[in-house]
This record gives sequence, C-alpha cells and structure tokens, in this order.
Amino acid sequence: MEDDTLKRIEFLIESKGKHTITSYCALLDAVTECANEASRTRLEHISGQDLAIKFGDLLLNAYGPMAIYVLDSWQIKNTRDIGEMVFDLVGVGLLFFSENDKIEDFDNVFDFHEKFVAPFDADEPYPDFQEIRHIKRI
Repeated sequence: MEDDTLKRIEFLIESKGKHTITSYCALLDAVTECANEASRTRLEHISGQDLAIKFGDLLLNAYGPMAIYVLDSWQIKNTRDIGEMVFDLVGVGLLFFSENDKIEDFDNVFDFHEKFVAPFDADEPYPDFQEIRHIKRI
C-alpha cells in the first residue's frame, strides 16, 4: 500500500479514533475486488450494497468463524458501520462517490449474525467429552 494512502488512513484513525488501519485496508481490498470482478475501472461506480457484501465475503474467507470477533475488535457492528468507513475514506480522498450515494445505501444490507455466526452453528449438540474419553482406540 502506498505511503500516501497509509498517511490518510492514519489521519482518519487519529481524528475519528473508531476503526483500525487493518479495517480500512480490508475495506479498500473489498473495493479493489469489486472493481476487478466487474472489470470496472477505478472510476466506475460500485454500489454500497455490493461493497458491503464483498467486504463481508472477504472477511469470511479470511477469518472464517472468527470473522465476527474481528469485526467486533474493529468496532464494526452492522453494515451501516461499513458505510461510515466508506464515507470516511471519501472524506480523505481515497474513494469517490456519486451525488446519488448516501449512507443509507449501507443500512441493513445483511444481518451480521446470519452471515458471520449462523454458518458455523453446530446442528447437533456438542458431544459428551467424558464419554468419548472412555472409547478405546483401535
């Protein structure tokens, strides 16, 4: 990542004090992935919904069942928080938006529990480990 980009993100962290450099970098990675998938140029529009979904997908791929804990440590509790980060990056000139873009585009894109927790919930009860210890190995 370029020094200028990191300096701008560090400015955000110092001024906002909410998110981490890693969270902003992950969001920029999601922007890049969205652009690459659609064969867009850097200046073509990516919807808030598409970006939020891609961000979530990348986190699931990178962190699996720990993604929800990573998000919590980054103080990202819902998709609107992702939108706030996007507009933070717009504010320091790292992203651009159209006149039709608004923070509400990120509201309720997906439920964090359904995306990051439910896929890893055990369908069956946990085994009785006391009972398992007594099984003889062959």
